[in-house]
Order: sequence, then structure tokens, then C-alpha cells
Amino acid sequence: MEAQSQNPASAIILAGGKGTRLKRDKTTLIIHGKPILNLIVSRFNRLDFREIILVYGTDPRLSPVPVRQVGDLLPGYGVLGGIFTGLSLSGTDLNFFIACDMPFPQVNLMEYILQLAASQDYDCVVPVNRGYREPLFAVYRKTCLPVIKKQLEAKDLHIAPIFSRLKTREISETELDRFDPRRLSFFNINTPDDLRAAEEISRDPEAAS
Repeated sequence: MEAQSQNPASAIILAGGKGTRLKRDKTTLIIHGKPILNLIVSRFNRLDFREIILVYGTDPRLSPVPVRQVGDLLPGYGVLGGIFTGLSLSGTDLNFFIACDMPFPQVNLMEYILQLAASQDYDCVVPVNRGYREPLFAVYRKTCLPVIKKQLEAKDLHIAPIFSRLKTREISETELDRFDPRRLSFFNINTPDDLRAAEEISRDPEAAS
């Protein structure tokens, strides 16, 4: 009989963006010889998530790693629609979200966020990085669904308002300094320059570990 994961959460990768500035599908990016999805999933595997889900927009991704692929239930509704899809289709109450263009999630920081979410009754746990929330490196419970649904029905696709309507735990800058002082977890790839920077970061053993 297969052993069940001890992690009570699912990991959800959002891949609905078109990558217009980069002029390519971000899920096909290769960084230091490895597909970007491999880099993300390898970090997730160290935390033994119950399942890993890839939410795509309109076209299924040919994922280089074995993850569950699901289509966006609300294509065209942006990040909020992707989070709604992931929460609706996951098999767990707790769900860790990340964007598909964030290749360096730091395992210790993810673990800390998950522990906070599991030990308290927060609806979501979200880091604050340089004064801004990071909604795509955060944990959301299924209790967020009614609030998100109401906002989507109002055609308001901004994610910021949901945090004031939910029991939200923000991860402070001081806390981030303990687990990710270089803020590598939030590095994302939008431009060719970003991709070149990711190549440089990937050569750093500390960042790539």
C-alpha cells in the first residue's frame, strides 16, 4: 500500500499567462539546462505535497514532470480566476500557490508558510515583500472560495481586496529575512533580461539548492 503524504496541502502552479513580453510560453523555459517546471516541482517534492496541480489557461501544457493538469475554469479572469480554479479542484483544504515563472522557491520559506497555515485558522498566509503582498507565493484555504467567487461575479479581478475580507496572516519583511534574505522566492521571469538573470542565479549553489 502506498504511503500517504504527511503534508496536508496541495501545491498549485498557475500557468495561464501568455508571456507576451517574453514572446514564448513560460512553461517551456529552460534554465541552466533544466525546464522551469522541473525546478519548481523538485522543490515541491522536498515538502511531500499531497498533490501537485498545474492550472493552464486554454491549451494543455506538455509538462516535463508528472503533475495533475487542469484547465482554468474561468479563462480570462486572470490570477484570481486561476486561484479560484485551483481551490475548486484540489483535494485538500490547504493549497500553496506559485506562478510558473518563479523558478527559485526557497524550501524553508515554503515550509514556514505552510506550518503557519496548518497550525492556525487563517484563510490565507501571504508574504509582504518590499511593501507589496506576494499573492502567488502564498497559502489559501478553501474557505477563501466564497469571497473570491463573489468578487469574480462582480467582475472585479483585482486580488488585493480579498485579503481584507479574509482572515489573513501576512509574513513580514523581518520573517522573510530569516528564511529568504535575497528574496529569491519571488524572482519571476517576464523579459529576456530576467531569463538571463535566472541563468546566473541558477549557477549559484546556494540559490539552486
